[in-house]
Amino acid sequence: MEKTAALMWKMPERPECFFGRDRELEQLHNCLQYEEQNHVVFVQGIGGIGKSELVAQYAILNRTKYDVILFSNCTSDLKNMIASDVEFPIEHVRRNIFDEYNLETEEEYFERKFSILKSIVNENTLLIVDNFNREEDPLFEEFVALNCPKIFISRLDWSKKEYCVLSVTEIKNIEEIEKIFEHYYVPQSEKEKQEIREIIEILNGYTLAIEWIGKQLAEQNITVSEMLSSLKQKNIQSNEIFQSKKALFHMLADVFQADKLELVQQRILQFLCFVPYTGISKEELVRTGGEGAHTAVLKLLKSSWIRHLELDVVALHPVIAETVLLELKPDWKKMKPFVLSMANDLLDDDIPLRQVDFILQIAENMFRILGTNETDAVTLLIGVSYAFFRRYRKYTLAIGILKQGLTLQQKKIEDIKVKIALCKEQNAMDVEYTQLKGVLLEQETIRSSIVHQIGDIYFASGNYEKALVYYMKLNGSPVADVYCDIARVYAKAKEYKKAIQYIQAGIKMKKRKYGSNRIPLVENYLLLADIYISNDDLHMAMQCMGEAKQIAEEQMPEKQKADFYYQYAILLKKMKYVEDALLYDQKACAVYLRVYGENNLSVIHSYAAMAVDYYRLGDYVSTLQCTLKEIVLRKRIRRVKKKLYLSISRLIGMIDVDQLEEKTKEELRVFMNDFSRMLKENPEETKEMLRQ
Repeated sequence: MEKTAALMWKMPERPECFFGRDRELEQLHNCLQYEEQNHVVFVQGIGGIGKSELVAQYAILNRTKYDVILFSNCTSDLKNMIASDVEFPIEHVRRNIFDEYNLETEEEYFERKFSILKSIVNENTLLIVDNFNREEDPLFEEFVALNCPKIFISRLDWSKKEYCVLSVTEIKNIEEIEKIFEHYYVPQSEKEKQEIREIIEILNGYTLAIEWIGKQLAEQNITVSEMLSSLKQKNIQSNEIFQSKKALFHMLADVFQADKLELVQQRILQFLCFVPYTGISKEELVRTGGEGAHTAVLKLLKSSWIRHLELDVVALHPVIAETVLLELKPDWKKMKPFVLSMANDLLDDDIPLRQVDFILQIAENMFRILGTNETDAVTLLIGVSYAFFRRYRKYTLAIGILKQGLTLQQKKIEDIKVKIALCKEQNAMDVEYTQLKGVLLEQETIRSSIVHQIGDIYFASGNYEKALVYYMKLNGSPVADVYCDIARVYAKAKEYKKAIQYIQAGIKMKKRKYGSNRIPLVENYLLLADIYISNDDLHMAMQCMGEAKQIAEEQMPEKQKADFYYQYAILLKKMKYVEDALLYDQKACAVYLRVYGENNLSVIHSYAAMAVDYYRLGDYVSTLQCTLKEIVLRKRIRRVKKKLYLSISRLIGMIDVDQLEEKTKEELRVFMNDFSRMLKENPEETKEMLRQ
């Protein structure tokens, strides 16, 4: 860890074309030599003028002069940048992971990583921070004090600070600018050459706009004459472009013509405004964007609206992002398909934490830019609060977000009620009235679910009194399941009599509500059985389980029946009837396999449950087989739990491997290869896993 080589190389992409910046390259080299300024240089200028390309070219030309160069993108602040293994990779240093769902906290990981960073940098290390646009950063002084050269690329003005500043402005030599233009589009006639020169003069050498226009001309999306005419119509004075940000974006809005794009392309550009500058995988963008997104993304890539950062990672240039925000004005309604997709992902307990972190970054940007006072923000607020509740156990934060969502939801309901009242006053009991009544019921259900979730969080945090308050708010509402939640609170307090009363009240309510459909009663009977087990009344527990089993066998479709078998087995295990539990886990697994096939989490959870059953029964070979099967299936769907590797390691010491079937031996060999590779690739992570 003490060698500089532990800091991994992360070089920028070579600029597609680079002309007219020889003087700035020399100035940058000279600035880095000033020891009295701690080898710190700020390369500043307006967005899209070519700052990042200048520094990238310097890094590429001088790569042999350094032991390591690290080019990182600062999407929020220095602390988050260093904590990111994508932006700031250090060899053999990874966030400690016990399994894919339990990580070392970001704060702990940052402290550990920054401490290592301090010890490994030296004068032959070059750190480059792109997009550093924060006037105040809590870590700035400590980061600047690192014993190595540092380059910050920024759109802010740092000239009044004590550091060396290199201001990047327009390229003065028009012949050099023409070279940039002609790299993308070669004029077809003298007339076009003259018109291109006029365009360059209007743009005052603004690199990003020149490159973009060149690409549009090459794609034949517009002619040279049409582009020149469009710019002239706006009568933009070239000397205003670099003096006023408003003038700059006014010009870019005319050049880029975002409002002329297809609607699905506009929506994708708007969504990308909220994605961190580190980008999003093309596959994920297409999935989140829904119907038509794949074709739209390909078109936007071809026309250079979005760019590749890596092989499969795309993003907007920061300046284009600001232009899209100005021109297309995204709002919650326009973002609805993306919001629904992200909210559904956040409600999925099985997606990896890294993906949750990424979605939360996008959500944070949406809340910052679009605000949280719009009723259409409720869906995402619910998803975000659920993630903080279920994945991070940040109960107070989750409740605060949900209460904000509850206020907005109440406002939405009141607005609908006003419209319904208006329809009644006008005797307009027509289609609109019927639709509004349906929408009102839907929104009241959402409100009830928010209240319910607040109760769930208080329950999980151990604040049963508060949980009861929120559950009672739903008492007598159409949410019959709330009786089960109230019962759970009383069961926790060991007030079993009250708990049983509420479950029985729930059963009566459900019988009235659902009639001959008795499936909703199963949850009540199973919970009642669980309470009887806690109260050591196994006879009554078995009686309730029998009622639930009869309903399941008679009325439930296959999938629900499998879920029931899984829950039924859990109760049997609580009563220590492990052999019976194994039979029901096997039944559940068989049904899941018929319904879903192997590559499904329900199937995987069944194998995990059977492994536990076999282990308790002392059948370690069958335990090994089920655990190996679980690992194989988890690898297929990329949901590997690394603690399973430790389980296998322990089991190997408890059995005679030579007596295993050939198929199991082969699976074990594959496992050992995976485990060996994991030990080599992530020794620190593995050490922490072994420690835990």
